[in-house]
Amino acid sequence: MRALSRRDNRRITGVLTVAGMKLLKGLVIAATAGALVYGGGGQTASAEDPGKDDDAPDSPTVFVENNPDGTEKGVPAEYQQYRIRDYLTNLIEGAQENSDITIASYRFNDQKVANALVQKIEDDHVKVRVIVDAEDTDKQPYKDVEKAIKKFGDGKTSWIKDCGNGADSDKNKKTSCMGDHIMHNKFYLFSSTGGKSNVVVQTSSNLNKSSGPYMWNTAFTAMGDDGKWLYDKYQTYFTDLKNAGAGNADYYSYFNNMHAPTENKKYKLYVSPRPESDENVTFANILKNVECGGNKTGGTSDNEHRTIVRVAAAQIAKGGGAAVAAELFTLDNKGCYVDVVGTEVSQAADGPLRGGMLRAPTGKYHGPEVREFSEHQCGTHEKNILIDGNYNGDGDQKVVFTGSHNLNKKSPFHNDDIILRITDAGVHDKFKEHFFKIRAAAAITWQTSKYETTDPDDLEFNC
Repeated sequence: MRALSRRDNRRITGVLTVAGMKLLKGLVIAATAGALVYGGGGQTASAEDPGKDDDAPDSPTVFVENNPDGTEKGVPAEYQQYRIRDYLTNLIEGAQENSDITIASYRFNDQKVANALVQKIEDDHVKVRVIVDAEDTDKQPYKDVEKAIKKFGDGKTSWIKDCGNGADSDKNKKTSCMGDHIMHNKFYLFSSTGGKSNVVVQTSSNLNKSSGPYMWNTAFTAMGDDGKWLYDKYQTYFTDLKNAGAGNADYYSYFNNMHAPTENKKYKLYVSPRPESDENVTFANILKNVECGGNKTGGTSDNEHRTIVRVAAAQIAKGGGAAVAAELFTLDNKGCYVDVVGTEVSQAADGPLRGGMLRAPTGKYHGPEVREFSEHQCGTHEKNILIDGNYNGDGDQKVVFTGSHNLNKKSPFHNDDIILRITDAGVHDKFKEHFFKIRAAAAITWQTSKYETTDPDDLEFNC
């Protein structure tokens, strides 16, 4: 087999199902059978509307996914890749006259989105407020929106800005609003669009090519009466981003103290940054609320009904990622079924893979399922954790955690980032269906209790 990965030491052989396993230095990839292929998807846009140049929903839709591989049958590859970007554009174009659009976006380098915003500012008097990271303030999309606001707006109800001073110090970019690194958010708020009010879109997709259409991403949307509480909380968070300036190292506590309650029966928000410590890794603390038993119908389909934890992550790095990996290993060792797919999983000896998820189990279970994308693939850019089972003391729950928060050190301690918790069975199952697609697409299997190996030369890589 030929070597595929830039991560030279991550390839292993064999089916790792027994205690005492160890990483081998022989370096052979175990590839998931059927990787990179899945069927289904929507109809072609031309079948629905010959004049439409995308197949994205035109109105608020609870769950939207893209497919960077473009493997859905009967749908142009570009439609699949840009589906989330096109969905956002359609919502902008559908914004009601004199309504509000509020955007916090790490990257802002997409001309189609910028053109839609300019049109709404010029023709429909829509009030547009945008916060971006300083990364793209010199790009044409940013300049076009800025120009339209200066020409047609008053500079008060409509504006576009970045937060930081652009300094590069101590490996932190100083372009965030609260923290000392980057403004990493990706959310979109519409007071009225597509016949719905209080629309909140939380996505993992950036407004650029590399981490937008060319990676797997998801977008969740709340709306109407169900979205009113969440819409107001996001607006509060956005206002804090606008007013804060850099330097609030414990915005997590500030938000929880000043804007309580930060959760209702369905939703909860977790923000960053917070002081750096082992006890403050937000995703690791979330996993501490998972119990492996106590389910009657949820979890695994066997008689044990063990809680299932599924993780789709762009990055599982040292620091925060290692703490999350340790919790995942602990949960699997206690009897939960843990299933992980990542794009960048740190290979450090004390990192999340070698020092975390691939440690030898001490109980009767095989250890977490762990898969990773090759550098030749379109990886996942998601930051999703799904719980099917016992969470926070209640069995048979279906919970989704999504947002912009990576499993690393920067997101909890240095970035402006957000995690949204959604307790909803229907939403969970949509994310689960998507998870199965990206799991099938990941070419490298680090550890599993059941798989067939395929020579990577037999796979077709599209990125």
